Amino acid sequence: DHIINGRYDSQRVFVLVRRPKVLLDMIDGGVQIKEVNVGNMSQADGTKPLTKSINILQSDVDAFNLLHTKGIKMTVQMVPSDPAVDLMQLLKKFALV
Repeated sequence: DHIINGRYDSQRVFVLVRRPKVLLDMIDGGVQIKEVNVGNMSQADGTKPLTKSINILQSDVDAFNLLHTKGIKMTVQMVPSDPAVDLMQLLKKFALV
């Protein structure tokens, strides 16, 4: 609500979410998101490893695909000194797309 109501218009906002579906809900609610950095996604029942720090469910893959179709740039970069890797290329590499 604060984002939509312009309370952060003069700032860059850093938002943390557990699952990518939350980002879709935010976009559907009117929040403009241009770029997403996928960080740590912990291992849980049913997840598949994508990297050593990212474990995903099929519902995550589906949400990432929808975000991609909306033109959202998605990268994987755990720390600033790591190179940014295109998330969709990783998903394709592991035949998850």
